[in-house]
Amino acid sequence: MNAALTETVKVEVLSQAVTTGTTDHDSSASTLDGYDSIALVVVTGSAASDIIPKALGSTDNSTFAVITSSAVTVDGTGKVYIIDMPNVDPNKVRYVKARVVRTTTTTVPIILAIKYNARSLPCSSAVAGTLLVNLLLAGTTP
Repeated sequence: MNAALTETVKVEVLSQAVTTGTTDHDSSASTLDGYDSIALVVVTGSAASDIIPKALGSTDNSTFAVITSSAVTVDGTGKVYIIDMPNVDPNKVRYVKARVVRTTTTTVPIILAIKYNARSLPCSSAVAGTLLVNLLLAGTTP
């Protein structure tokens, strides 16, 4: 995998193996701590026009509301939905989860969160070691 991608993107499984049914399904929540953007990938077991994935947001991880500004993209099979939310305002949304409204009976094999636009990037061990040595040589303690 591309090193730049692994340093700036985090993928989480929010839900998996939901059995067939017609009830709404909510995934677990993902925190946006350290990231400005998130995309939810919802995979359903069948394609139907009345399967509606939505993004829900919260500031406290307990009271969630639909994020109306989120756009849903559907792949050619009608089974994979992507809800992309670039540049989320952290004062309005800190936690995000997916809701799948199912009127037609279907499964929900997996829901993923892809967090991107990291606010800070990790520092490599070599760079951190060099910085520490320079600080110590300069007589400064970290």
